[in-house]
Amino acid sequence: APASWSNQDIGAVAATGSFADNGTSLSVTGSGADIWKTADEFQYAYRTLSGDGEIIARVVSLTNTNAYAKAGVMLRETLAANSRFALMMMTPGANGAAFQYRTSTSGSAAPSGSNDGVSTLPRWVRITRAGNLLSGYLSADGISWTLRNSVTLSALPGTVYVGLAVTSHNDGTL
Repeated sequence: APASWSNQDIGAVAATGSFADNGTSLSVTGSGADIWKTADEFQYAYRTLSGDGEIIARVVSLTNTNAYAKAGVMLRETLAANSRFALMMMTPGANGAAFQYRTSTSGSAAPSGSNDGVSTLPRWVRITRAGNLLSGYLSADGISWTLRNSVTLSALPGTVYVGLAVTSHNDGTL
């Protein structure tokens, strides 16, 4: 049987998020100010990953609570708000897709201005792990993938969290 999902709000969100698995699709609802700067606020549905691997999802819809609302796949070192991470995500409108990351605990997220400004939903998003190298990919069909960016998170532990991340970028609004 496939591993079960866990979920929780990361950071001090103003409205409690949720997660549902109906057997054919997953739905994540989240509040939060952002997944950015030195600490994050979002809903995270996750599993653990030991060693190398990947997570792939098709983002079908995202409510436009803010131009910088985010939904995508994430690899995270811990469940703390200031954790290191890599995120391949979509926004609901003109900002498109982006690969973002935090390379040090409590450090600033990066890179600024990484949104492509052209990708629209639905889109496939993917994060791969090969040792300490994390790579974010984007696809229109789930078959042909475009590498958006990669980042090295030095001394990444053998077991990390991978999952689906959603922030409304309008804290208190799901």
